[in-house]
Amino acid sequence: MSLSYDFYPAVLYALNEISQGRTLTDACDRANISVQTFDAYVKRDKELQTMYEEAVQRGNDAMADALVNIDNHKIHGQSDAKMAKVISDNIKWVLGKRDSKRFGEKIEVKHEITMDRAI
Repeated sequence: MSLSYDFYPAVLYALNEISQGRTLTDACDRANISVQTFDAYVKRDKELQTMYEEAVQRGNDAMADALVNIDNHKIHGQSDAKMAKVISDNIKWVLGKRDSKRFGEKIEVKHEITMDRAI
């Protein structure tokens, strides 16, 4: 796939925004690229795929950190108690959907038993 303009710096900027806890759409808007362009670059470059996965992980951690100090967080901060509660609940929901193993409310326990002898 050949693209006429090099958006690589914009993709890196978007990755940085994602790692700070912004959504993909918001990060791409701030980087002045479309989500489709971002996806095209990430899909064709293994290193960018790895960087994207790491950015999402760090972004989830940043969102979890925002819950501790929701009143003065630079992205999600709210001084109004009711709005802070709504934003906190939204962050918890998003984290539970994105990374249910780490942030989900339900715990899944799997037991696997293997028998290698007949009794």
